[in-house]
Amino acid sequence: MSTVDAKRPTPPTDDERATAILRALRRHRGRLARKYQAIEGDLAEARRAGEHRRAGEALLAYLRLVPRRAARVTLPDPADPERTIDIELDAELTPQANAARCFKRAAKAERGLDEVPPRLRAAEAELTRVDAAIQDVSEAAGAAGGDPGAEAPLPRALVHAWTLLPPALRRGLPEPAAGGKNAKGAGAGAAPGGAGPGRRKTPAVPARLAPRRLRTTEGWDVLIGRNNEGNDHLTHHLARPEDYWFHVHGCPGSHVVLRRGKGKNEPSKRTLEEVSAWA
Repeated sequence: MSTVDAKRPTPPTDDERATAILRALRRHRGRLARKYQAIEGDLAEARRAGEHRRAGEALLAYLRLVPRRAARVTLPDPADPERTIDIELDAELTPQANAARCFKRAAKAERGLDEVPPRLRAAEAELTRVDAAIQDVSEAAGAAGGDPGAEAPLPRALVHAWTLLPPALRRGLPEPAAGGKNAKGAGAGAAPGGAGPGRRKTPAVPARLAPRRLRTTEGWDVLIGRNNEGNDHLTHHLARPEDYWFHVHGCPGSHVVLRRGKGKNEPSKRTLEEVSAWA
């Protein structure tokens, strides 16, 4: 009986990992930029709260002047009769219903004035982190050529960049190893938590329980639950007594843990606001 030697696939080099991760980072940045633009649109709409409220008040004050099934109407401004307000209407609604629609939009916009700016700051901070990671990986990859001793920054940059990618963009990518090409003894059982002699293999955490890992602008590590099970696992198994725990009061949402560490250092107000926005 003949046998065929099956060759193991050659693991990708750090340069190949860098190329793949940079491509994924740029895709992620494009999505973040579109998200940022959408939130800017939400903020612009939120700033129209007063306009929507004046339109509702004008419709109620001058109901008799509003034609049935009109798509637009121009009415005096109740706050300043010398001015007029051009109001877009839903032709299928009565004037009273159109006024209620304006007040509803005004209330939503007023809530947005409180809710949207933190979302915008969080999106801006995430864009900043991704831009920095793209620059770090690009510079580390360029500095790695030739001198083996110069390769150390690249694996670190790749590991950090990997943590910024959402799971959908990680699929199919070669996962970076912290030691990179220069790591010695990798997989030999000498690393903490490994399956070497005298050690029990640490059970892998199911993907559905693994939290999203982010880093604040000032460098604090943050863990965010992805679902109900992940929230429970994060709060009861991963969070430590010294960590900060965040959750939106009275609403469903992610559990968020800010890794504080056991030192005396405390996160700044800016960091707490940034993490609160993520929650």
